[in-house]
Amino acid sequence: MLDVINGSHYHRGIEKPCKISDLGCIRSYLTHNFHCKPAYGPAPDPYFLGSVTVPIPHANITYKPLDLKIVGLNNFKVGNFYVNHDSDILVLELVILEMAFSSPGIMLIHNRKGLEPIIVKDSMWVDYRDISFTITMPIRHNKIQISDWHVYSYLSSIPTYGLGPNFMYHPDPVVRKQTEKVHDVVLSVKEAFTIKGPILTKVIVQSTICDFWY
Repeated sequence: MLDVINGSHYHRGIEKPCKISDLGCIRSYLTHNFHCKPAYGPAPDPYFLGSVTVPIPHANITYKPLDLKIVGLNNFKVGNFYVNHDSDILVLELVILEMAFSSPGIMLIHNRKGLEPIIVKDSMWVDYRDISFTITMPIRHNKIQISDWHVYSYLSSIPTYGLGPNFMYHPDPVVRKQTEKVHDVVLSVKEAFTIKGPILTKVIVQSTICDFWY
């Protein structure tokens, strides 16, 4: 048991039932205590997302990658795993060294005040490194509340990425300017990544650790 801070007070409410390197122990703990179905992997790799809408507010752009291909879901390790019995929260951190995203047909929607958006379609790719997904799972009546899961996606390295030529050489100067903003600002790529965190963590947990959705 470890001391943790809750507000301004110290409590001894943390349980770490398994070593983070022991995925079998984590799987057994979740199965026994929360009645999920054990899953032994592998996760689908590559994993395909048919379509996902990702707003990028600071650039006035929405992008929709079609047939998004994601490689690297099985390259994870557990970074942290514990239960806080004071707050009834289970925490599971998944750490992935590298993931690759690519789409042969991404729709980049340039939103305009008082006008219809300009839509451009082309290819794109993004390589993410040093990824952390922290999943917090509320516990109610000895059950994980799946609908209240929260996923915090964190990138400690700068992603590498590229867009096809249709974006950069579009005849409309507004499109070119906005596309340059997306190209030059790493924030755009990070914003896009956080949208996918809940989807990807569900696939990993459901396929390789314990299925709460069966």
